[in-house]
Amino acid sequence: MSPVYQFSRGDSPLLVSMPHVGLEVPTAIAAQFSLPALTLPDTDWHVERLYDFLPAMGASTIEANYSRYVVDLNRSPDTGHSLYPGQNVTQICTTTLFDQQPVYQTGCEPTSDQIADRIEQYWHPYHQQLRAELTRIKDQFGYALLWDAHSIKS
Repeated sequence: MSPVYQFSRGDSPLLVSMPHVGLEVPTAIAAQFSLPALTLPDTDWHVERLYDFLPAMGASTIEANYSRYVVDLNRSPDTGHSLYPGQNVTQICTTTLFDQQPVYQTGCEPTSDQIADRIEQYWHPYHQQLRAELTRIKDQFGYALLWDAHSIKS
């Protein structure tokens, strides 16, 4: 298994998170995907290239290695909590693409146990690193800035 994320520690109060740049999908999960989902259309394409100036600014960065279709790092692990109340949003292990096509073949949607495993294996490590780096930055500078970098198609 590949690392869940790539992290680079900077020397400024800025931490930039890139939660949807990951392209990796474990083989067993990809085997359950619909054909449209296999192309990972809702990826935040080229964000890491867009923000390639961050090391020169001294910013810390964290970039997801796994696709948002494995687990969405910008969603609450509490499946009943919406980050955007009143809006059409995806779950932590989404079952639909942004265009409402299914992510999974019929009958292959993740079970609650599989979702719990993905949260433990992918979501928690990413957020533990986020929390640790924000704490380090705040301890050093007295404050921390978190920027969430995205490039979603319209």
